[in-house]
Amino acid sequence: SSDLHRQMLAAIDSDHQRVCIAAPRGLGKTSIARALAERSILFRSYEFILYVSNGETVATMQTENIKRELLTNREIRRIFGSVQINTDDPELDESFSKQSWVAFGSSLVMPRGAGQQVRGLLYKHFRPQLIIVDDLEKKEELENPENRRKLKEWFHSDLAKCVDRYSDKWRIIYIDTLKHSESLLQELI
Repeated sequence: SSDLHRQMLAAIDSDHQRVCIAAPRGLGKTSIARALAERSILFRSYEFILYVSNGETVATMQTENIKRELLTNREIRRIFGSVQINTDDPELDESFSKQSWVAFGSSLVMPRGAGQQVRGLLYKHFRPQLIIVDDLEKKEELENPENRRKLKEWFHSDLAKCVDRYSDKWRIIYIDTLKHSESLLQELI
C-alpha cells in the first residue's frame, strides 16, 4: 500500500456522508470498492447497498465478484458463517440472483448502471443506505457535452436523492479516475 491508498481508506472510513475519490488507473480502486461492500455486508452495517458503475453489466459483474468472495472464501465462512440463509419458510424468499441478492437475510445488494432507475428503490422499509459508485464515467462518452450533462443530471437528481432524507444512516462513496476536465468527478472534487 502507498500513501495514496492510506488517504483513500481514511476518506472511506471518515464520518462524511459523501466521499469522492479521484485516483489514477491501476491503483486498485475497484478492489477497494468491493472490499468496502464486503466489509459492510459482513459487519451488517447497512440493510441496502447499491453498487453503481458505468453500465449494468459491469455493476452486476462486480456484485457477482463480491457474492463469490463471500460464498467461497474459507476464512470468511469460518469467521462469519454462510452469507446465504437457507429457510423452508415460503414467506421468506430471499433472492440470491444477479439482479439483487440478500446476505445474512438482512443486507440487500443491488447493482445499477449509470442512468438506470434508482428512484423509489425500497428494501423492507429501507432506501439505499450505502451507495458505492465505482468507475461511473466512460472516457468516450465524456467527449460529448450532452452525455456529460445527462450523467450529471441523473447523478444529482436521481442517484444522490434516492437515499432516505429523513435518516442520517446513508453514505455515497464515489471512486473513479479523472477522465475529462468537465466530468462529474471533476465537478464533485
